[in-house]
Amino acid sequence: MAGIKSIVGLMCLGLASCTMLPAEQTFKKSPHYASGELDTSIIFLADNQSALLDSFPIVEQSSFSEKTVGTAHRRAALDMFSLDIVEYIAAKEGDLIIHAGDLLNNSCQSEFDVASKVMNESGKPWYMAPGNHDGYYLGISAPQEAKNEGFFGAPLNELTGWLQVCTPARSKESHIGFKTLDPRYMKNKMDKYEFVQAYIRQKDFHNYWPASQDENSAVVGDRKIKCISNLPENGDNIKFLKKACWSELAVPSKRNTYNDGKFLDEKPWENFIVQWLQVPMKSGIQKNILIIDTANYEDYSLFGEDGAKATLLPLGGTADVAHISELQKNILLAWASEMKDVNEPIIIVGHHPLEDYDDVSKKILSEIINKFPAGQIEYYLSGDTHDGYDVKHNAKTFGRKLREINLGSTIDGPLEYALAGVDTKTNAFETRRFFLTPGSHLKDHTYNYYKTYADIDPKFDECKEIVAKHLKVDTFKLDVEAPPYAPFGKEGDMPKQKRLWGYLGYAFTPYISFTNPQKVRDRNLYIYKINRFLDMMEVYGQVAKVSMIELENSKKLLSDVKKDSSFSSNFGLFHNDNAHAYIRQFSSELEKLKGKGDKELRLCSALFEAYREREHPSLLNIFGF
Repeated sequence: MAGIKSIVGLMCLGLASCTMLPAEQTFKKSPHYASGELDTSIIFLADNQSALLDSFPIVEQSSFSEKTVGTAHRRAALDMFSLDIVEYIAAKEGDLIIHAGDLLNNSCQSEFDVASKVMNESGKPWYMAPGNHDGYYLGISAPQEAKNEGFFGAPLNELTGWLQVCTPARSKESHIGFKTLDPRYMKNKMDKYEFVQAYIRQKDFHNYWPASQDENSAVVGDRKIKCISNLPENGDNIKFLKKACWSELAVPSKRNTYNDGKFLDEKPWENFIVQWLQVPMKSGIQKNILIIDTANYEDYSLFGEDGAKATLLPLGGTADVAHISELQKNILLAWASEMKDVNEPIIIVGHHPLEDYDDVSKKILSEIINKFPAGQIEYYLSGDTHDGYDVKHNAKTFGRKLREINLGSTIDGPLEYALAGVDTKTNAFETRRFFLTPGSHLKDHTYNYYKTYADIDPKFDECKEIVAKHLKVDTFKLDVEAPPYAPFGKEGDMPKQKRLWGYLGYAFTPYISFTNPQKVRDRNLYIYKINRFLDMMEVYGQVAKVSMIELENSKKLLSDVKKDSSFSSNFGLFHNDNAHAYIRQFSSELEKLKGKGDKELRLCSALFEAYREREHPSLLNIFGF
């Protein structure tokens, strides 16, 4: 059973949600779409999933996984330059930024450092609702015990995988494996406890504690709840913030204590951060934004069994289960009572769509909503689906009708963000969506929801000219594509039968080979990762034509790898012991190139790759038949 659960979880990997929406086409603009100018803009975005790219390979991001789920790895330029997209959106005119979750991808400390730096450099205050990728391994689970159960039990329950994918290859001497799990590498991952702590450090919340603590602060069991309010008006990091509460371990010294392959059961998934913003509009109306944490769990069995596995139902682990814990509920109800007395409009922001709420959390949200008079809550804003829609839920679930605006992502096309404010025509608080890439292919989808056809951001058309001028091509196209298995070259040049054996090699060689199954697996993963590096270096090579980046070392490295590589007819194994050293060299070269090159061209290449990247293939198409 564990194997089936892991594979189903893998199918939802990276894709924020596996929720199936009712099938009835209603493609038209929502009647709630802003028709006039917005007097005070709030920039909304979600699901940029910034990823650490130059780490060692893991099964979940292998060729087999990529062919099963397109989001295991996006196209190289899109993954590399995703934060250039975020930077572009964050520079839009607006008073603050609200991020609806999934700032990270693999949930690594380095991912947070880089992504939060980009957000900070916008010069605007920014706040976020944690997503399932913000504190959970690949957006699905929170493994605390290293296990080795073979392919079908391992992909979503190996702590070692989390450490591998969060540790840059250039920073260590040896491969992190099941038998060499080292507590020193724990600092590289970011579980939910660590995510909350990193976020409040970014906001400087500790600077206002204990002087600004309020009555909701408490110690409950092994958790310390810290709440701040009555904050100074001149703090840049806390502008618009009225209140915030977060959880910490009462005895933080127990963090990451290691014993025989297992870490203390710290239950990081029990931690949360909630925030209450008050945003004045130019019209004189003040908006309350309640940012809740829908990836806060009391009972890990909601989406896992022992803190190390994803379950079969619900399909995608934390990706498909939204939960509000009792501790969070008590704070939200206290705030709701206060907000009701203020009698100002309210927007609730949470990462997961309302369809993903478990039954307990639906009752909690219903209790919160029904604290207010009808109409005071204007809408619930969510992310997670990577699609985006606008729907009004009937009163059956929450006791009254509730409008939900679901944002598309900034990593999977059509790239989407939204601006919100008071519509000068209707005097109502509304949103306006923008696509950064054309969204006409959405007609292939079927939803029983309003899909707000967004305005097209002009940047895509500008990019057509930029790419054509500098790269002399009509569309951004890589010369090197990652093949399905070991040999270097293009996938289309290989017979389907050989491709089939290549895929099966990734999945089953530990069972087929009796000599050294782990080494066989590693060689397959290494060659896939090397091909991935080839893609990334090729992207920088094209940018270098314009930006004059020094690539001599990179060119020599590419030449050496191609010269030394070979593969057998059986599963395309990589027969060169230098694979590990090559990955370290690639990692070092990539680090030198990061952030270099013409910024406009980096952004445009990411937009074009997002436009080119289609939905992941179905299981029927995995083997190319």
